[in-house]
Amino acid sequence: MDENIWSWGIPGWRSDLIEALLKALPKDKRRNLVPIPDTAKKLMKAVDAQHLNAHIFDFLAFQLRGEQISAKDFSFERIEEYLIPLIKVIDEKGKLIEKGRDLSELKARCRTETHSPVKQLKGEFKTFPDKFVFEASQKVTGVVVKQYQALVTTKDFAKLDAKDESGIVIQTFNDQNEAIKQHREGVIRLIHMQLGDLIRQLKKQISKPLALAYSPLGDKAKLEQMLVYATLQMSITDLPINAEEFDKLVIDVKQKFLSHGQDALRLISEIYIQWQEIRQKLLMVDQNVFAKNIDDMEDQLDLMNLSDFVYSKSSDVWQEYPRYLKALILRLERLPNNLNRDDDAIAQIDPWMDKLFKFKNDDRLKELYFMVEELRISIFSQPMKTKMPISPTRLQKVWEKLGIS
Repeated sequence: MDENIWSWGIPGWRSDLIEALLKALPKDKRRNLVPIPDTAKKLMKAVDAQHLNAHIFDFLAFQLRGEQISAKDFSFERIEEYLIPLIKVIDEKGKLIEKGRDLSELKARCRTETHSPVKQLKGEFKTFPDKFVFEASQKVTGVVVKQYQALVTTKDFAKLDAKDESGIVIQTFNDQNEAIKQHREGVIRLIHMQLGDLIRQLKKQISKPLALAYSPLGDKAKLEQMLVYATLQMSITDLPINAEEFDKLVIDVKQKFLSHGQDALRLISEIYIQWQEIRQKLLMVDQNVFAKNIDDMEDQLDLMNLSDFVYSKSSDVWQEYPRYLKALILRLERLPNNLNRDDDAIAQIDPWMDKLFKFKNDDRLKELYFMVEELRISIFSQPMKTKMPISPTRLQKVWEKLGIS
């Protein structure tokens, strides 16, 4: 459901909704809009079909920009319920799953339902199946909805062994993003089964210093599997939705696999060797004097999931880890002579770390994670340059846009 379209409510009551939103503004904001009913009528006359594709808050903010009113000044909290559509989520048998008037909250409550497969076809495949249709329309309780097929692995990549022959199955999802996420894993597995000697060549390139740096987290076999998966992540950009596209992708991946493998190996080596340097420096820091600072650094490392990050993070995230770890090393080097400023910086970063930990499994926070790490660089490791203009205000705007509560 499109939240922008939903925000406009029921067509016959849109004028009433606009008037109610204006009346709910803070007193200093609505002072220049009186008489409110007349202002609401003028705004309603300005609405056209194009405006209905934007959120009503954004429309009102743009129309009232001369009054220093922004979208975040508006809220549905004090609006009469009859002006906000009641949404009922029902399954294919007509059973009520959830209902409510807050779309963001409803989506959050139903995320488990929408992310679960609704159907699985018979059979297990080791090649791309001929009868695969990524997107199709299905009638559910009289309403035509889109459903999405995905190639889904029968075993997690991290748990595969050298002689494993487990393949993929076809499952159907209501949520497109979840289908794409699962389909990517299925494609990775199918291509993995075609690489044979290339995988063996890549594994041989792991150096002893890298294996030693990783050893506190796992054995060499686990590191080898991570390297293969990381290489496949970097090799696959576009996902195939038919056998012909898959065959072309296999050829392309085979041609570039060892080249991408070298890139993945370099990045993974940087990550674990820098992590070991950080571990050594943390052992040399006075645990009593710098307890709060050490806790914050360990929280930063925890969010990286360094023991198996390639499985839990997309490649565009972990490819930035060497920068983040380099910044952390610089922070540690400066810490003994920079305690007060470091403490002040922790106060800035703490609220954002709380959000990242609370919603760490929510894919929507990826942009926020990037920004928090850039904020860390700007306040803890200032000689380093950030990749973007960054400030707590910019983070707050992104957070509000996400609409997570």
